[in-house]
Amino acid sequence: MQYLSSREIYKSFSLMSSITLLAIILGMITTKIVAIFGGLEIIGKLELYRKLIGLIVPILAAGSSAIIVQRISNSSSEKNISNVLSGTSSLFLIQTTAILFLAIMFADEIAVWLFSAEYNLNICHHIFYDYGEN
Repeated sequence: MQYLSSREIYKSFSLMSSITLLAIILGMITTKIVAIFGGLEIIGKLELYRKLIGLIVPILAAGSSAIIVQRISNSSSEKNISNVLSGTSSLFLIQTTAILFLAIMFADEIAVWLFSAEYNLNICHHIFYDYGEN
């Protein structure tokens, strides 16, 4: 079994922290650019899309990250690790392709569902009043 040194752990932690910080900075920059050129309405829509993505990504992952880490940590050979990583990459590509396909095919319905207040009010009215009469 191979043990990691404190230096290797620190390097990994520094890399992950740097990537997280970069993602935060890029998010702030894109938000500022959208605010300048698009206004409040576009920022609201951008945030709704970000929330939707934040909801979809964990659902798609469905615990796979813990399984992947467990498989890699229990692997004794480089070939097994390579197989786990290639399987993970294949799963990611399949999920991404499926989401892109669904997003393209149902873009109008998703946009109406997310951004139309009239649509949301009609749904609420239908749920609360039409079913309440029965």
